[in-house]
Amino acid sequence: MPKTTVVQKSANIVSEIIERLNAGDPIILHTDTTYALIANAYNEEAIHYIFDIKKGTTPQPMALFTRDDHAPEFFKVDHYFKQFLSHFPYPVTLIVKPNENVPAAVSNGFKNIFAVCPDQFVYDLIGEAPFPIAATAASFFGGTRATTVELALRFFDGKIPYAVDGGTTKHKGSGTLIDLTVARPAMLTYGAVSYHDVIKLIPDLELPSHMRK
Repeated sequence: MPKTTVVQKSANIVSEIIERLNAGDPIILHTDTTYALIANAYNEEAIHYIFDIKKGTTPQPMALFTRDDHAPEFFKVDHYFKQFLSHFPYPVTLIVKPNENVPAAVSNGFKNIFAVCPDQFVYDLIGEAPFPIAATAASFFGGTRATTVELALRFFDGKIPYAVDGGTTKHKGSGTLIDLTVARPAMLTYGAVSYHDVIKLIPDLELPSHMRK
């Protein structure tokens, strides 16, 4: 594969992103939290290719880009999930329960998957795309996440045909991880959104003992 083509992030390239995803191409995309590898969630070959080039990282499901008007098609949406959806775009990663519409390649053998919508560009992309978009962090051995297009290309140049450069990510690879599949939602990692921010949405949010100071 030739070197990756890099384009600058703007609203003008949304249609090209969708065309490339529809044709089966995976893409490197800048988001506010990290550079991501994205694909048409219905394209099993593209999903498996992304997993293949990320060998060496911990196995996990893909995330789906989602927002309030799309979530019920692919997720079991409860009260807590609705609270977060009402604030999307929001730099959190939610562990949620998928429904039967989520492709098996996306769940990758796991019973739960991730739901994300880290910024307005992603929010708008979801609304334009006629298919769901799967995503995973552009990371490699050791879990290092790409926060610049240069680092993403160090990992994946020539392996992904197209990259969208938005500069350094706003939150430096850090998205707060919250589990909504347990009886009481739990914050699992700190990130761009603090515990005190989240409890304004979810007052009974659990902070595991190992994270308490």
